[in-house]
Parts: sequence; C-alpha cells; structure tokens
Amino acid sequence: MFCFFKIIQQLILPSIFIFFLFLLSLFLILKKKKAGKYLLIFSIFLYYFFSITPTSDLLICPLEKGYSQKQDKQKIPFIVVLSGGFASQLEEDENSLSESSLKRAVKAFKIYQESSLKPKIILSGNFSSFKNEAEEMANFLFSLGVPKENIIIEREAKNTWQSAKKVKNLVAEKKFFLVSSAFHLKRAEMAFRKNNLKPILIVSDFRCQGKYDFFDFLPQPNNLKKANLAFHEYFGWLFYKFFLN
Repeated sequence: MFCFFKIIQQLILPSIFIFFLFLLSLFLILKKKKAGKYLLIFSIFLYYFFSITPTSDLLICPLEKGYSQKQDKQKIPFIVVLSGGFASQLEEDENSLSESSLKRAVKAFKIYQESSLKPKIILSGNFSSFKNEAEEMANFLFSLGVPKENIIIEREAKNTWQSAKKVKNLVAEKKFFLVSSAFHLKRAEMAFRKNNLKPILIVSDFRCQGKYDFFDFLPQPNNLKKANLAFHEYFGWLFYKFFLN
C-alpha cells in the first residue's frame, strides 16, 4: 500500500503535474490541435501561480498554525527527532543535512541543554539511499557535545508512520518531546497518536512568511518547493487518517 501511496503522492505534486501538463500541451501543439495552445497557457499560469510566495503561503501556513517555538519546561525522559532529509546527495559531503534536519537537531540540543534530566535523544528516519540521516544527525549532536550514551539512533524507518512504530518500542508508555518542522507536525502527530503514543509537540522551524513585497509576486523555485511540501503533507495526513491503523 505504501508503494502505491508514494506514487500517487509524487504525481500530485505541483512541480510534477505541471511538467506533465506542459509535455501534453507540446504534444497537442505538434498535432496541430488548438487545445494544445490553451493547455500550454494554462500550464504557464499554473507554474506562475504555484511559484509565488502568497500561493505557497496559502498552502503551507494552515499546516503551521497552532504551534509555538516556546520551550516546554516539563521534565521528560525522551526527545524524539524526526529527520528532514539531506541538502546534498553527494556522499563525500560532510555537512549534507538539510536545513530542516539541522534545525530539528539544534532544537533537540537546546531542549537537552535546558533540561536537568538530560533526556535521551532518539533520532529516527532514513529516507536516503546513500547515507543514514539519523546517523548524520547523531554525528552533528556529538559535535555539539551530547554524549553518545544519551543518543539512540533508529536506523530503519523509511517514513513518519514507520518512525512512530519504531519509537513505540523505545519509549513504551512514557511521554516524550516530538521535534519536527511546523509543516510536518500535523502528519507526525497523526502517526504517533494513532499508534497510541503521547508526544509533546515541539516545532523547530516555520516556512510561512506572511508579509509580501513586489518581489514575492515573481516566480521563485523555493515557492514551488514549499507548494510541493504542502501537497506532500496534506496527502500524507489524509492517508494516515483514513487508511492506516
């Protein structure tokens, strides 16, 4: 089921379906069909629409509502950090963690520092085929001074649902801090609570901008990436809610 889910999830991403619409429009134009010209104009409009900041914010801001970066002062024995991918796909790059992965790790480090309990940090997620994200995050935390005995690396989970399953074996019935990016927390909370876990949600970073100037109405690749993230999260949340138990 997960394989089918991943295929559908990829096909609905704005960057993917706009690309296929563009190809289809070119094919129709070569066949000298008038519909091809209209479809090409529509494809260009969609690219512009999803590539401007107000649209990307319209999609991603609702995912981030209700979260705060204020530190929770509870004494909790575990901090669970979900990986956020790599910025570089080059195996030789030492600092290849994505901005989200780094911010999540830094947030966990701040919680660890401010807690007199010195909780165990559980790092979960391995979505890459060339490096283990959890291990790379662990190396980053080691460099900040977190002792190895305070870090638990979960190496097997390939998605958020699997992370919830694996973490359940480590925390049992205990409460824990769940650290992730604001756009990802709704889906993460769904996965963990449906597995009868008790996460205390901690946000590490936001993508919603909220204020705009002239340049925000010009197409930017980063906005298309934000739109992709939003579609990915909405589809994942719906899949977890209605198809997984």
